[in-house]
Amino acid sequence: MLETATEAADRPLARQHDQIAAWLRAMESRIAQQPLPVVGCHGHYVPRNIFVGERRVSVTDFSAFREGLPLEDVAQFLVQLEILMSDPLQRRTPALPRFFLEGYAGGEAVDEETLRYFMAMAALECLSRGGDAELGKLERASRHRALRHLILRGIS
Repeated sequence: MLETATEAADRPLARQHDQIAAWLRAMESRIAQQPLPVVGCHGHYVPRNIFVGERRVSVTDFSAFREGLPLEDVAQFLVQLEILMSDPLQRRTPALPRFFLEGYAGGEAVDEETLRYFMAMAALECLSRGGDAELGKLERASRHRALRHLILRGIS
């Protein structure tokens, strides 16, 4: 489950490989038993692709659009938000994820455990893809800490 690139990107995660893999398998089993509809997934639902205007919200870059499961885009957005908020040079707005979820769910309950699973998967994908070579040492370390936290939150 954890790929070599992910393990190489974060040694502390590599040490917990078996525990993370067991949690992912258990969650996959649990989610597979739920009747989940197939929905359209943006595929790259990140803050830089969302523009909030006075009267509406616009989303751009549908190049990765595909069929998927509910909460995949939400998880990807929240992971990217977590990365942004972990950047020591960014202003922190701790309530932003909660506000986003409230707006997304429209008052309905979100399955927190399923959301944690999709967030862990998005964080693992983010780590395995890399893409942080242009970051400074401090920014890279804070990004890895944020991603590690999201992955390990599920198994705790």
